[in-house]
Amino acid sequence: MIADPTSCHALALANIQVFPRPRIKLKPNIRLGVKTLGSSEQSALLPNRDDFSTSTKDTLARRVGHRCSNPGCCQPTSGPQENRAKSVNVGVAAHISAAAEGGPRYDSSLTPALRAAIENGIWLCQICAKLVDNDPARFTAAILLDWKSFSEKRAQSRLENRSAPEIQDPRLLKIERLMPELMAEMRQDLASSPLCRELIAISRRVTFCYPQDRRMFTYYLEDHVDLLSKLMILQNHGFIRDIRHNDVPRFAFEEEFADYLEQTVASG
Repeated sequence: MIADPTSCHALALANIQVFPRPRIKLKPNIRLGVKTLGSSEQSALLPNRDDFSTSTKDTLARRVGHRCSNPGCCQPTSGPQENRAKSVNVGVAAHISAAAEGGPRYDSSLTPALRAAIENGIWLCQICAKLVDNDPARFTAAILLDWKSFSEKRAQSRLENRSAPEIQDPRLLKIERLMPELMAEMRQDLASSPLCRELIAISRRVTFCYPQDRRMFTYYLEDHVDLLSKLMILQNHGFIRDIRHNDVPRFAFEEEFADYLEQTVASG
């Protein structure tokens, strides 16, 4: 979040508790009275799903080079089968907003056509697809859109033989896995203010007067669980440095880390 240097912040703290979604196993047959329903009749009782077409699924996979779009994973999702005439696919065209009501990140404002459109899809490996749907409170639509843009830009850079934002550094793999929400917000901030390099971490209950001579990013303790611990990890890995002048946690991006975030920012 970008702070207005002429304003002060004093907002209320909000605590949100997230409970895991229960897993429900459907039985092969459903009995109503004395009648047993077949599979076609069962499907009629289930919510309508706005699934992707085969063409949309194929395009989602190709746009990221058949790799998982999770920046902390990036694993290939296709390869050769033992049968030389066939191939193996372990990728999934996942919905960013659920295909049916009651699903993860369901958005009732979307029409069926938009829900089945390529803009609502992201290519993931089967493990990451299961992960994001089992924890939708953490893996929001904004996070998945950030992953999608990152992966498409990386694939484009490879295709054009430019320097691609590869994630081979185990430190980057670690932070992408541990703090996807914070990484997404930092990317968005740098996209809108590419010359800003300073950040602070404060509570929304704290009043902070910003310097008049420069911009500064603000990250709130209420928005990111264990925010100070995450910033300490970034500092330990040499991605940011502590420049505090008082009791307010204040850091500066190292240029290499800022370059990495800008290379992997959403391209539009």
